[in-house]
Amino acid sequence: GFGAKYGGVVQHIFQCGASRTVQGIDGVIDAYHSVFRSDLMMSGPTVIVQVLQAAAIRARKFQQSQSKPSYCVLLILTDGVVNDLAETKRKLETYSAVPLSVIIVGIGRNDFQDMYILCQENTTFVEFRRYQNDPSLLATAALASFPNQVVDYMTRHGIYPPATSNQ
Repeated sequence: GFGAKYGGVVQHIFQCGASRTVQGIDGVIDAYHSVFRSDLMMSGPTVIVQVLQAAAIRARKFQQSQSKPSYCVLLILTDGVVNDLAETKRKLETYSAVPLSVIIVGIGRNDFQDMYILCQENTTFVEFRRYQNDPSLLATAALASFPNQVVDYMTRHGIYPPATSNQ
């Protein structure tokens, strides 16, 4: 998570849940709910650079430790516009060389127009309120670029599926 006060101190990155990793959507939801059962209070400013950096490092390590190609997705849910758009955009451009796609969902009534500047080869931004009455359209919009992002990354790095034999 990001953007919370814990013990009166603003944290720009913190772990959701007891474990660093979870399995499936139920694991994600349980970890997220556990944050709200603690004394953590959501808070601004909206700074995601540390979260992006941690995800990029994790994606790179995961890729290096696997015998098979891997690719990671970071889903960011935010109720505010990123405070440092220029730095965030620069980091996202830097991390385009990492096996990582970033999907950012803006939640709430804020004017998220400035967030679209973050959309690039590895990043997608969607506004929840545009799709709040149709979850399938929200999923379609959030994931629309994902297949091309994976294929582009794999192609740029010379990673191709193994040849199949016709037996």
